[in-house]
Amino acid sequence: VKFAEAYELVGTEWKSLSVGGPFILVERSDSTPGNRYKIVILNRKSLDNFEQEILPNMVIESQQNYVFIEAEKKVFGFWFYDAADQQSCYQSIKRLSKGGSVPLPTAGEGKVLAPSRSERKREKSKRKKAVAAIATSVPKATREDVIY
Repeated sequence: VKFAEAYELVGTEWKSLSVGGPFILVERSDSTPGNRYKIVILNRKSLDNFEQEILPNMVIESQQNYVFIEAEKKVFGFWFYDAADQQSCYQSIKRLSKGGSVPLPTAGEGKVLAPSRSERKREKSKRKKAVAAIATSVPKATREDVIY
């Protein structure tokens, strides 16, 4: 996926993890059963990448350009630059958490193409407006409100 950003739900507030870059689903060969796949965001903002194992039957939700997961008592939100990428990742994570698999990309599909700086600025502005609209529409959000 071209570009995604990671957030964590802390109490009732979404906190940016300052992680943004290509979103990758990785199959690990050295894993234990049930921990075969993980989400990785190759961070373009610092040297710290985001990594989270895809666990069996984890809670996964989708809303607008976001995918939300609850894993190991933490809630993460991923914002995707492209809505088609968001839907593809949502379906893939869902399938992997239920023990399924995802098709490997064919030649040329695995290229990483990041959006331009002006596109990122435009999307960041749209994202801030969307988050503000969601925040005002849910006055007292709890973890259960966001996920379920």
